[in-house]
Formats: sequence, structure tokens, C-alpha cells
Amino acid sequence: GLMLLLDQLEPFGIGNEQPLLLFRGVNVDELKRVGKELNHLHFKAQLKGKRLPVIGFKLGKYEDYLREHNRVDLACYLERNEWKGIKKLQLRLVDLARSEV
Repeated sequence: GLMLLLDQLEPFGIGNEQPLLLFRGVNVDELKRVGKELNHLHFKAQLKGKRLPVIGFKLGKYEDYLREHNRVDLACYLERNEWKGIKKLQLRLVDLARSEV
């Protein structure tokens, strides 16, 4: 799928930036703040029948906004997250806006 395509573009760095993806009209659930100082966001994004975890480092300030606007557009990087030997896809949130679709 998309992750395999992105793998072919690596390695990312100067002159080959990691692709930033835009997802429109995303529904958000299981929203919470995480981290020692609760300054990060974590939620699930509903994307065409799939649910992907989203992490927004230092974006905890948007918690209230996301609770008010449950349908949003997300600018994210698609990444693999490995935890205890299990690899899963996740979105790393860069920015968001209220969805117009």
C-alpha cells in the first residue's frame, strides 16, 4: 500500500523531505492528552473504514478544539511505530484545521 510506496522514497533528509499527507474530513475519537506533562495529543482517526492512531507531539493545546470540531483535516506523516516488537502504522500530526467537507 501507501507505506510501501513511501519506503521506496527513503532515505529522507535534506533534498528529499518526508512526504506530508493531507487527510480531509477525518472523524476523531478516543482523544486524550499523553506524556509526562500531558502536552502531546493521541487519538484515533477514522479513514475510509480504517482507524489509525495519531500522535501530535507538543499539540496538546488543540484538545479542546478537537472536542469542539470532531471532523477535521489533518496534515500528517505516515510512519511505523514499533512498541514491544510490534510494528503498527501511525500518523504523526503536523497541523489540523476544521474540515469543510
